[in-house]
Amino acid sequence: RNSEFRVFETQYQDSVDKVSEAINLSINNKLNTAMTFSAMYTSRFRTQEQWPNVTLPDFGYQAKGQLEVARGIALSFNPIITNTTRDGWEAYATESAYTIIGEEMLTNRSCDTCRVVEDGIFRKTDGVAIDDPGYSTESRYPRHMVPVWQIYPIEQNWKAVMFNLHSEINRQRALDDMLQYKVPTITGLLHLVQHVEMDPSSILFYPVFNHFHESRFFQEVVGSISIVFTWADILRSVLPGYIKGLIVVLEKSVAGGANSQSFTYRICGEQAALLGEGDLHDPRFDSYEHQVIANVAQDAQDLGIVDYLVTYRIRIYPSLTFQNQYLTVRPLAMTLTVVAMFVLTCAIFLLYDYLVDARQNKVVKFAQRSGRIVDSLFPSGVRERLFSHAEHLRNEILTDDNNTCPGSGGDNISSIPSKKNPAHHIKQFLKGSFHKSAAEHEKNEGCMKNSPPIADLFHNTTIMFADIVTFTEWSSKHSPEDVFYLLENLFLEFDKIAKKLDVFKLGTIGKY
Repeated sequence: RNSEFRVFETQYQDSVDKVSEAINLSINNKLNTAMTFSAMYTSRFRTQEQWPNVTLPDFGYQAKGQLEVARGIALSFNPIITNTTRDGWEAYATESAYTIIGEEMLTNRSCDTCRVVEDGIFRKTDGVAIDDPGYSTESRYPRHMVPVWQIYPIEQNWKAVMFNLHSEINRQRALDDMLQYKVPTITGLLHLVQHVEMDPSSILFYPVFNHFHESRFFQEVVGSISIVFTWADILRSVLPGYIKGLIVVLEKSVAGGANSQSFTYRICGEQAALLGEGDLHDPRFDSYEHQVIANVAQDAQDLGIVDYLVTYRIRIYPSLTFQNQYLTVRPLAMTLTVVAMFVLTCAIFLLYDYLVDARQNKVVKFAQRSGRIVDSLFPSGVRERLFSHAEHLRNEILTDDNNTCPGSGGDNISSIPSKKNPAHHIKQFLKGSFHKSAAEHEKNEGCMKNSPPIADLFHNTTIMFADIVTFTEWSSKHSPEDVFYLLENLFLEFDKIAKKLDVFKLGTIGKY
């Protein structure tokens, strides 16, 4: 489990590094593209006293490649117009729309409500295009207008030409910052008209100066380069396909947290999907938070205004989907398997122990019964000499490989009575008596002839014979159960008397 956890943290940190690098790289590419176009306008028109009446030839051809590098959806040049320069610039725009831009949709009205360049600068109120009054009360620069002039691609964005970007409140804040601090700025999160569903977008504004100088304080902002982009495009094609479920929270940050906005994305491989508005990450992963600050004002810190400009804070988290790719149930499954094997092994040993114990008890009981039978057949003195002779015979067989007496083989050795196991004696005796061949019996007889006799001399001996008179006649008239019951009780009483008197019952003789 610890190994999987380390892999999870390593993959998460690697994914965070890739996303952070992609965000910074994308912002830098946009800044560099805008800076390049700004320098192109300044370089071409710095010696001419015709600002804002300027138009860059072949704008579309030059913008195409740059916009791909910046991964934007539109790039435009927007001059700064005041009420003083408005009439002259609108006349210039009307003339240039025919001679320089050459786009028919800008000069030929396609519908009654469609505007053309000669209609002048306009703004939108409640979705309706109207002539711009030339004044924005909410702005720090209320008499400034920033109309779209040259834009790429023109086919999708020709209706935006002559639209006053400064009239829209979200764009106005960024343009005011650009005019005041003469640095690149970025708008808040926008819902562009060309997007049916919300796809959080922003516009980067880069100032165009009237001439080059080492210090911006000696330059005048005469226009802006704008790059429109979606944040989803920045997050796409960042991670390899096997990485799934990385959460990115995009948050607009300004001084004091005023008008803050936030949206949450989920990155799965090369795709970035919008989850919704607000911070939707799983609080269980708060400790894994990683932040990236996207600030387009490259030298804003030198100005001491970085807290005032609009910046973006990107917070990155793993998700349960991301975690589950690395923290699997495999360790748990392996643990359960080991535990199950251990339990099964214990159960097998317990069962084996139970069976062995049961068999031993059975053998002991059998041995006890056999012992009682042997005890009833032979007096203790006879038993001891039989066992002693058997032990002596066993030792002779083990030391003499050529011995031909029974017991010289493995089976025969085991058949020799053991002093300590009466049951074994009886079993081997019966097997030897009924299952051996005539030759083996001859060998046994030969060995038995060589064995010393077991006989004692008693000078005073009493032998009692007991007979059941008319037993044969009586038993023929009764059932076997009655006969068995009579004999069993009779023998039991004889055994009790023999034990009490310490006499030896030799056996039972007769027809029965």
